[in-house]
Amino acid sequence: MKRLFVAAALFSACLLPLMGCGSSNPTSSSFSLSAASYDFGVTLVGTLSAQTVAVLHNTGNLALVLRPTISGGKDFTLESGGCGPTLAPGESCNVDVAYAPPAGSSPAPESATVDIGIVGLSPAVPETVQVTGTPGVPAVSLSSSTYGFGDALVGGSQTQTASVVTNTGNVALTLAPTLSGNSSFVLGSGGCSGALAVGATCDVVVTYAPTVASFPAQQTATVNLGLAPALAGTGETVTVTGTSGSITGAVTTTANTMVAEYTLTMPFAGTWNVSFGQSTTYGYTTSTVTTTGGATSVFVAGMLPNTTYHMRANVTLTDGQTAVDVDHTFASGALPAGIPASFPVTTGTGTPQPGIELMDPIVGSIPTSLIATDLQGNTIWAYKPTISGTPFVYPAKLEANGNIMMYIAPNSYPVGPTGTDVLREIDLAGDTLRELSMATLNTEMAAAGYGITLDYFTHDFVPLPNGHILVMANTTESLTGLTGYSGTENVVGDVVIDLNQNLEPDWVWNEFDHFDVNRHPWASQFPDWTHSNSLTYSAQDGNFIVSMRHQNWVAKVDFNNGAGSGDVLWTLGYQGNYSLVGGTSPTDWFYAQHDVEYATADETGVTTQSGTGIYSLTIMDNGDDRIYPNGGQCGNTGEPACYTTIMELQLNDSASTATIQFNYQLPTSLYNVYGGNVEVLANGDVEYDLAGLFSTGSQTFEVTPGSNPQTVWHMTTPGSLGYRTFRLPSLYPGVQWP
Repeated sequence: MKRLFVAAALFSACLLPLMGCGSSNPTSSSFSLSAASYDFGVTLVGTLSAQTVAVLHNTGNLALVLRPTISGGKDFTLESGGCGPTLAPGESCNVDVAYAPPAGSSPAPESATVDIGIVGLSPAVPETVQVTGTPGVPAVSLSSSTYGFGDALVGGSQTQTASVVTNTGNVALTLAPTLSGNSSFVLGSGGCSGALAVGATCDVVVTYAPTVASFPAQQTATVNLGLAPALAGTGETVTVTGTSGSITGAVTTTANTMVAEYTLTMPFAGTWNVSFGQSTTYGYTTSTVTTTGGATSVFVAGMLPNTTYHMRANVTLTDGQTAVDVDHTFASGALPAGIPASFPVTTGTGTPQPGIELMDPIVGSIPTSLIATDLQGNTIWAYKPTISGTPFVYPAKLEANGNIMMYIAPNSYPVGPTGTDVLREIDLAGDTLRELSMATLNTEMAAAGYGITLDYFTHDFVPLPNGHILVMANTTESLTGLTGYSGTENVVGDVVIDLNQNLEPDWVWNEFDHFDVNRHPWASQFPDWTHSNSLTYSAQDGNFIVSMRHQNWVAKVDFNNGAGSGDVLWTLGYQGNYSLVGGTSPTDWFYAQHDVEYATADETGVTTQSGTGIYSLTIMDNGDDRIYPNGGQCGNTGEPACYTTIMELQLNDSASTATIQFNYQLPTSLYNVYGGNVEVLANGDVEYDLAGLFSTGSQTFEVTPGSNPQTVWHMTTPGSLGYRTFRLPSLYPGVQWP
């Protein structure tokens, strides 16, 4: 047993015989005590510490008679074999005390007094030792006794801190954690192991890496901290749980043999998309599907015909876990009959804006259809509807939900052809999701009391943010007394209808109510009076812009998201409300124009600079009835040939000015007699489609901006004319392809 001696002041005394006490006394009693106190420190409960708390030395020449006792704390006891019952002169003895705090003790300090008990010694002389000690009580706190990993995908791995352990006792601990239960759980490195000082913390780190699915059942394991000294009762374990599941993908064909349907079954909520390509490096992705679990599908489109593709789903759970499905292969089929596999493409200066081209051939060798190509001119998607008569697909637009909406309708003038006349929404597989026929719309118009009979859907429509759709159709009114005409004329104008989510008319605007029917600057086209051909909507002010080709005007209308008066807020063009800046009026205005659009996505008609409405519009200025300063019209005897310009105008509403920003005059060989469109691409280039080039077929150009545009990219559709061609990032909204 270890003995501890502590130096201290010496104490002495004498015993008084008959002769008294003094230096001349031949006999005397004296002693020294090495310490007056002793602290056992912290002693673990349930253990015993026996220590020499002091040393008694007989410094006199008489033997000392000892009767030691201890009083005070019950956990202190005198050890046998120490001092007593006598101590001869010159000898020493150890005052031995045992301290044994039992389990269940409080960690509060304890004390006791050891009385040496020297018989006959004066009480005034100290002969005691004070002993103190503190029970060592081990204790921990856990931030949690359970931890749930939640949902986990087989093949994935999560490492988390399941609990934080704090040594809340007053003795150091040693941890040797073990884990039992489901083998999907293992202890992580860097967590609780080894010594843990008083007040220190450590993390219980667990990795959950399931190899088999348990869904919907949970998997469970228990971490035992392996505390030493062990704690009585609870507080030494952490229970971990998780639910594992597998993703299962399947790829099937669709009615469109160039489109695959990828169905993914997920046990948990999350999102997923599909990567695809001709090798396992993939390179292209679809839009993202959100699911609460179960089976969901996405169409994989954008593949070359008769080609084998690899595809794989990429999964992200709501907690951020990711996983991938196994690789699947899909062999695309043939294109619909009559659809070319490729179109001629040339490149020039710079790098084209990445993406695809979406076009709608309407006249010529290519049947009525929609075609998407890559920038090498390869057809990667096509839709050939079953139709009656000889209608056009014009226009077609990729919606925010990933579907494609279009008109399939007869030529707008002259009124009289019959055949398919519908507003149709399809998915990428070509399945019709919903459709509104002109016959149904006329029935609904009559039931709503609008008193207008519509002829055909025509030229343009706009899906609105609220789920409504602005559509345009023509109507015929029989009018007499028109200036320059005798008798009755069947005049054709246009109507804009706001369709609600059920494709029912909620608001109607009729051009006959707002414009002078005697105004027909392109006289040879009358009684095709307005021939409106584009609609553009501003989400900021809720109004729309309509392009009236045969009026050589663009008009802004008070729509106000269906609550507007229908009043014409302004007209733009020769003899309109704006003066032309940077060009010669009337020649440098637009004529017989198509597809008037806001120049960029954020220029929605009310973007302001310096407190005034300043924004830009792009215009396909076909130029068919261009007027020169002498009043002559292009193409007439003695007048220059007609030509087309690619135009961007910056409007200043407060100043009523239209400033030419870009006005690329094309050579007469590229005179575009009808159709087409202009857009500013994300890279700043300008793309335009020349739909009406009868000698060559439609041509689409991407050119650099500025005063000397250079061709960046050029595609031709030989033998066929379209209506519009658009550069899209991909076949999926919000997804950019290389």
